[in-house]
Amino acid sequence: MSDKKILITSALPYIHGIPHLGNIITSILPADVYYRYQRLRGRDTLYICGSDSHGTMHEIEAQKRGMETEDLVYESHKRVKSLLEQFNFDFSYYGITNSEENRETTEHIFKKIDENGYIDEREIDVTYCQNCEKYLADRWIEGECPECGGLARGDQCDDCGTLLDPKDIVDSYCIHCGKGDIDFRKSKHLFFRLQDFEDWLKDWVPGVAGNKITEKESFSWLDGGLRERCITRDASWGFSVPKEGYEDKVFYVWFDAPIGYIGATRTWAKENNEDWKKWWKNNDVKYVQFMGKDNVPFHTVLFPSVLKGTGENWHLADKIMAGAFLTAGDIKFSKSRGKGLNLESALKIRESDYWRFVLMSLYPRDSDIRFSWDIFQDKINNELTDSFGNYIHRTLKFLKDNFDSEIPDIDAGEDGFWEDVIRSVEAIERYIEEFRFKKAMNEVVRLSSKGNSYFQEKEPWKNIKDDEEGCKETMLICLNVVKSLAIVSEPFMPETAEKIWDFLNEEGKIHEEDWERAKKIDLRGKTIKDPEPLFEKVEKENIPKFTKEGGEKNMISFDEFKKLDIRIGEIKKAEDIEGSKNLFKLTVDVGEETKQSVAGFKGHYIKEELEGRKVPVLVNLEPSELMGVKSECMILAAVAGNKEPVVLEPERDLEAGTGIA
Repeated sequence: MSDKKILITSALPYIHGIPHLGNIITSILPADVYYRYQRLRGRDTLYICGSDSHGTMHEIEAQKRGMETEDLVYESHKRVKSLLEQFNFDFSYYGITNSEENRETTEHIFKKIDENGYIDEREIDVTYCQNCEKYLADRWIEGECPECGGLARGDQCDDCGTLLDPKDIVDSYCIHCGKGDIDFRKSKHLFFRLQDFEDWLKDWVPGVAGNKITEKESFSWLDGGLRERCITRDASWGFSVPKEGYEDKVFYVWFDAPIGYIGATRTWAKENNEDWKKWWKNNDVKYVQFMGKDNVPFHTVLFPSVLKGTGENWHLADKIMAGAFLTAGDIKFSKSRGKGLNLESALKIRESDYWRFVLMSLYPRDSDIRFSWDIFQDKINNELTDSFGNYIHRTLKFLKDNFDSEIPDIDAGEDGFWEDVIRSVEAIERYIEEFRFKKAMNEVVRLSSKGNSYFQEKEPWKNIKDDEEGCKETMLICLNVVKSLAIVSEPFMPETAEKIWDFLNEEGKIHEEDWERAKKIDLRGKTIKDPEPLFEKVEKENIPKFTKEGGEKNMISFDEFKKLDIRIGEIKKAEDIEGSKNLFKLTVDVGEETKQSVAGFKGHYIKEELEGRKVPVLVNLEPSELMGVKSECMILAAVAGNKEPVVLEPERDLEAGTGIA
């Protein structure tokens, strides 16, 4: 590799919900490994990431929780950032797309591509829910994909990735009310002329694709022919469009999110008195991107075309590395659909280095890979504990027990073993440079196995009695292998590497070390600290079960259930709500008090049918407001196949306020 600066970005985690293991295995984690490795090589490296904070999902969730969208976003940002820190991701800077620097950059880039003739204006049909009486952004309409039958959301299928026109979604419905009263109304929007870059992209993509997946996913768009891409939305959360007549619209999240890499770099530069242009408008840079395969076309087609459309000297990606999906039960991990083990849950099971090790041992570089607890247990117990951890602990403990913890101060003889150690270190280098993280992780374990075999072959427990000098030479070699393992494992397991470094009583932090020391026998004549076992084995009874769909079991504790105050309530009065076709205002006697509920029964029941009914009511529900009317409780109802609400009633007459348990 040349002496160029190395810029690394990872796909930004979308902070609607907590990232799961599938989110990080192909993006943040390999980017972190690559960054830590480059830093150990002494290269000028910058690792940029941040929270993807725009998009309609935040508005949906905020509305459900009765919060301001901005407050919810920054609460989520803080929570996700904390979890990423617990996983020891060592970003140079972790920002958020809703920053002033990103706003300025986004507006600048938009104005440039507009000036250069790459923006068209036209009227389009926008989805409108007649029941909720409002326009629906992309993620607010769902249904069946016409191509594969999977879950279609707005303009894309979650399962097969096909780009869709919302009009083509089968059995579409509004996610707010669950009804299929969908209409299409005219709205004026801005489109980026993506098709103008098609020929250039077909030449450019093969040269930057880090693997076959990257190229395949890119050409899934390119082979179908590119079309204009709408870059504005009828929504309120996001960056307002700086163009006359469009001030009430915001930019499409996939327009400003990748620009967030630049925005975050600008914020980092501002806080550190650096020049951000040295990284983004400089040819003396190698820029590497990491992501999952579902994010590829936005990074290989849309983002580079937007930058190129400015006519400015933006440094485009030199390598784009995409990974496949982590699956369980043959279904990919999906945060938005509630499948998969999230970071918060994972950290309750084992510390971050256990997960970093397992995930990099599984890294899905070329095809989807299945996760299971059997695989997790096998890798922890047999590879991490019995091989890697065992070699380090037995070596350090033998030195403590037989040489008072002092590393022999002698010259090692030449027996060919150290050349094999060097070959392993060089193989790890090569695999990381080629983004073959699974092979690199396996080679780290293989190096520990070589150390174990060497230790067994030399039998120092015997030689200590009749060949002390030979035993010292063996221990010198073994201790230097421990040092090598500490260095080469730092990108993968930074906490573990730091512990080993501390056991060896080495000065400074291991992440500040020189990678080349892993190839040298230079650790001698010093006293180590008392060692402790590095890892604990995983027993089956200590890990949760997965459902067949591949997620954690959707269960609550009995204590959580006891918090639900569900009672029999009597509907005393049903009233129309002005301007609403589907909602009633209901006055409900729940025993000791009367509460008000807003329910979507209109059109299915008349007022007289509801008044006097005894129904189950969730009483201790946080109040919200619908159509300007306060709702303090929820009437529980079944939902028939056509999404028709069916009021439930007890089989015999019960007094209002009777508890349900």
